[in-house]
Amino acid sequence: MLLDGKVALVSGTGPNIGAEIARILAANGARVACLDLNEQYAQAAAISINEAGGKAIGVAADITQPESVEKAIQEVLGAFGGIQLLVNNAAISDRKSFLEADLADWRNVLDIILTGTFIVSQQMARQMVAQVQSGETPSGKIIIMSSIHEQLPVKGSAPYNMAKAAINHLGRTLAAELAEHHINVNIVNPGWIETETSMTYFDP
Repeated sequence: MLLDGKVALVSGTGPNIGAEIARILAANGARVACLDLNEQYAQAAAISINEAGGKAIGVAADITQPESVEKAIQEVLGAFGGIQLLVNNAAISDRKSFLEADLADWRNVLDIILTGTFIVSQQMARQMVAQVQSGETPSGKIIIMSSIHEQLPVKGSAPYNMAKAAINHLGRTLAAELAEHHINVNIVNPGWIETETSMTYFDP
């Protein structure tokens, strides 16, 4: 299969987009590390993959804390060896109008989406560079799951819109800097997807 022999780390594998990304990667042959702040979510995603005949582990980590991310990466390396693919999917949205939002809301959303993506990407890029330099793997791949709202803002989500715009530019910067290390970076900007979380924003 397309991803036979590859190891993928997916952040934010709750029961929405992240868990499905992990399952699709596994269905295409990858061994997958399902990472989430909520350990139950991480384990549930991994169990669903293993029950379907794939190979996965669940790993709990706080992506806003470098030490937590480093520990998680070491756990994945111990289980599967080198990691060739990272999918940055972890995110949070706080639905309040601009006039009602407070600084804590702003900082929390940006910390998870922007700072978390920076921390995980940096640590994984360093690991991928080491793997390439050692000849262990020929290349690496980083995917950043952003949003159409980085260009088309939705009302009541100023921190989310800003964070998604920021990680798009972060992704372009990483693509420019990491190409020489044989690490490819891409950004995906999906629109509305029917998930348990997104449907709470619509009237029944």
